[in-house]
Amino acid sequence: CAKIIVTILYGEQYLPSVPLVRLMAISIFFTGITELVNNLFSAIGKPRYILYNLIIGIIVLIPCITLSLKLLGINGAPIAVTVVNCITALLLIASLKKHLPINFSDFFWISRERIQECCRTLKSNLSNR
Repeated sequence: CAKIIVTILYGEQYLPSVPLVRLMAISIFFTGITELVNNLFSAIGKPRYILYNLIIGIIVLIPCITLSLKLLGINGAPIAVTVVNCITALLLIASLKKHLPINFSDFFWISRERIQECCRTLKSNLSNR
């Protein structure tokens, strides 16, 4: 899949970057969690936690990327980015737990009850319009 995406977007001359694209694809999972939690923080009126997390991410990323580039070469960059995205996502979830009654598993498992609860909430909100 990465080979097709790179070929379509950038051309065949960039095919050597396919392993890097594959490594970065893992990071998308953690980015999705981060975006979800950022929206929750905004919704409950606590946007400063988003800023704190961004600052921590930058502070951690700079030495991680520097070290990983020296040790692993170009492959170190996407690995460092993925590790930092994982760390910041977990920090955001831990911070959110202080403000909302959630568990870590809430972000990784969707039960039938949760889907039904979401449907009821949507129906209720739509009928109140």
